Amino acid sequence: GAVEISAATLRAGAWIDWLDELAGDVSEALGSRITVREFLGQMLGLDLDTLLLDWLGNQVITARLAPVDTDLGSLIYGAPTIMMIPVTNEAQARAGIESLQQQVPALLNGFDLDEMLEDVAGGSNTAVTRDVTIAGVDAIRLQVGPTLDLAIAVHANHLWLATPASALEAVLTAESVATSSATWRNVEAIPGQRIGWSMSDPAADLAGLADLLDVAAQPVASLLQLGITAALEEAQYD
Repeated sequence: GAVEISAATLRAGAWIDWLDELAGDVSEALGSRITVREFLGQMLGLDLDTLLLDWLGNQVITARLAPVDTDLGSLIYGAPTIMMIPVTNEAQARAGIESLQQQVPALLNGFDLDEMLEDVAGGSNTAVTRDVTIAGVDAIRLQVGPTLDLAIAVHANHLWLATPASALEAVLTAESVATSSATWRNVEAIPGQRIGWSMSDPAADLAGLADLLDVAAQPVASLLQLGITAALEEAQYD
């Protein structure tokens, strides 16, 4: 199940084309024309079309599997969330993701993110990627510091992004999925063009919020009591 699910159009190629045109015009006005594609190619050796744009689909589906609650994992990683993006060619998608995996250190260094992430992680291994198998599916697990745990997989003609990584297993081993439900089919059958839609279960979020407030109430009350006691004692001495 999921407490929130949404779908939106994804036009990654069109966005990059627009950024190419914008960056080209701005850089040309400054004396030397260069596009986003050319910048990534020259500075980092990345072919954006081969890595992503040639195989990435035109829709992204995001599902939040549970509300934020008092579970330790939820407090550290946030609510388990998964994204699904259709791919036009699984072999190209896997090759692109594997290439990106190899380029993670260069990407972090190229955008000066390595030092910032090192401070967040509290150590030298700012970003760790490794090959794993989740519910029988080959995946890449990316961990950055104590709070980011991301699983990336290409499966069933989709690119899957899950955080934390355990969310991917929960979806892959589920007996049914939202996309096979009657509600989903009814939404998809609505005529006309739309750029996105969402469905949610606010009752689950409210219940999770109530649990969090209940857990937080006692320490907050204790701190207030200590503060009031200290203030009263200080007033007595004055």
